[in-house]
Amino acid sequence: MTELTPPRRVLSELQLAVCYRSDSDNIIDEFYVPCLERSVLYQRAVGYFTSSGLSAAAKGLAAFVSGPGKMMLVASPHLDEADCVAIAKGYEARHDVVARALLRTLEGQFDQVVKDRLACLAWLVANERLEIKLALPSPGETGQRRGLYHEKIGVFTDTAGNKIAFSGSPNETAGGLVENFESIDVFWSWDDPQGRTNVKEQSFLRLWRDETPKLEILPFPEAARQGLLQFYKSSPPEIDPESAHAQIVRSGSRVPFVYEIPGGLQLRDYQLQATRAWFENGRRGIYEMATGTGKTVTALCSGVELFRREPSLALAILVPFQHLVDQWDGIARTFGLLPVKCYESTVSWRDALADHVTDLNIGVRKIVSAIVTHKTASQPPFSSVVSKLKKPLLIICDEVHHLGAPEYSKALLPQAQFRLGLSATPMRWLDPVGNQILEKYFDKTVFTFSLQEAIARGFLCHYDYFPHLVPLEEKEFERYEEISQQVARIWSRASDDDQARSRLDFLLRERADVLNCARGKLGILRELLPEPQSVQFSLFYCAPGQIDDVVRLLANDLHMRVRRFTAEENVEERGILLGEFEAGKQQGLVAMKCLDEGVDVPATRTAFILASSSNPREFVQRRGRILRTHPTKKRAVIHDFIAIPPSRDSRVEINEIEQKILRRELTRFKEFAAAADNEYGATAAILEFARAFGVLDF
Repeated sequence: MTELTPPRRVLSELQLAVCYRSDSDNIIDEFYVPCLERSVLYQRAVGYFTSSGLSAAAKGLAAFVSGPGKMMLVASPHLDEADCVAIAKGYEARHDVVARALLRTLEGQFDQVVKDRLACLAWLVANERLEIKLALPSPGETGQRRGLYHEKIGVFTDTAGNKIAFSGSPNETAGGLVENFESIDVFWSWDDPQGRTNVKEQSFLRLWRDETPKLEILPFPEAARQGLLQFYKSSPPEIDPESAHAQIVRSGSRVPFVYEIPGGLQLRDYQLQATRAWFENGRRGIYEMATGTGKTVTALCSGVELFRREPSLALAILVPFQHLVDQWDGIARTFGLLPVKCYESTVSWRDALADHVTDLNIGVRKIVSAIVTHKTASQPPFSSVVSKLKKPLLIICDEVHHLGAPEYSKALLPQAQFRLGLSATPMRWLDPVGNQILEKYFDKTVFTFSLQEAIARGFLCHYDYFPHLVPLEEKEFERYEEISQQVARIWSRASDDDQARSRLDFLLRERADVLNCARGKLGILRELLPEPQSVQFSLFYCAPGQIDDVVRLLANDLHMRVRRFTAEENVEERGILLGEFEAGKQQGLVAMKCLDEGVDVPATRTAFILASSSNPREFVQRRGRILRTHPTKKRAVIHDFIAIPPSRDSRVEINEIEQKILRRELTRFKEFAAAADNEYGATAAILEFARAFGVLDF
């Protein structure tokens, strides 16, 4: 006997509500899944082609892929201002701009829920069960309307011809649903005296057939199709991921995302002391810890302790540079976190972050995290998403001194109940206003772990320090004197006169350039490298006007294998250079600024500081890079170059301003010598210079 295939269930057997709201209903389980299980056609207009828009279009779609049904989808590409200008002025073909905008959306960083839903869409595309079209304002209006298309409707059709139509929330935007809150109105054909179901279906069909005034319907570009297919999986999810998460949370079987100290990590006593001090200060404060002593791990462990006491928690980690986002991300993931990385274009992170915030608010997640650059954190797109949080927020600020600057202080989110700053040098140099901003926000430094302590306990390596005094040439000395005289004339007015202060800052920078680029430094450097081919694992810190001369000396004259390491090299190139340096393929790196914060070069054995400001943050950061421990080294050596005027004689009278500047220049020597193994020998090399200029009290 032939086995009969059981009839497919129909839509008319459903008991539907006229309205579903995400605050009181489980819309996926109660509406989307039952309707999709019974449908052979799903027509959907979703508004924007973004991660949130596509995720909305694919809600419950796992229940649809197991059947024979087909889907028709209309969405609008999110065009930015540059795209609109390119179209309006004819710089690029319309379809090329649209394809680029779609690919930009598909290349973003996505939450796992979005990835699973994109996999559903990709599976339907690959099996020719989904056709996508794009809706844009008609040509001539794009420049003004920026590609806006907001309509959100859906129509389900079963084998018997029954239909269910719905219209979605009017508050969906390019950035996703407002807090992912959803409200839909529902109509069904078997009991619809006003014919509203048919109205919705006809609206969709007119749109699909390009019969809607002021809109143009475009085919889905092949490039975008291939971009979507990158999410293809041979076996699509069998259940909507958000529904599955909700079931896990309701059952209490496990928390979907954890935040805990990695197994096998043994915390040091001072890291535990730091956490205790932070809690005792009301969970606000700054950790002032020497570079290389584990600030990152200490901060994340403090967060774990907070999470143990808070049922739900949001964590925002602010870092000054993009490469530090990736560095923090790698460590955070060992703690069980799945951070959203926020920098550059908002397209790559805003939707994912908004989804995480919503999940936390509704209880799907217990912990969410984001790692964001200071620049991005200080701008409205980030703060507007974070403002939707309804749960406690911990903000961890790496290299916290940056956030005292006016352009970055906006990143100090006022809604963060818990605040932790990190830096080896938290106070800003010659910036009392910036320091006041930091003290008001974080309160105070609650824990300090000095470089001397770190060296004594083996967390940083021992080092010898050799200061080299470089007399200026006659012309350099004359220029130095000339600028110093101008500094003396303007100094007293600079505190009350903004124009004078600006001029003073310029003069101080110009004088620093005279000292940093002193020609005599090259001769001393050559003397320090009698056997250049034996040199290994060395860093050469230079000023901008000096680096080319140093590279020529090392590479051309001394035939050393060295490479520049500056802002001109991109992140990938820098990574390659660091790898070659670590492997010994490059004898040295000639750097400007880029090795000051957040870049680890632990293999470094010798550093030549040919140029440095008197800003403590800069030279302390540089020293920390050099003193990182490494299996191949037992100690480090630092050669420090400082240009000085020739020994004073009767030609020049030493004035008070000159002495103040010289004392400030000697601050670095005092700091470096104090922790060096050869402290007394290094200090002896400075005494003659200090005596000549009458600054023995430095």
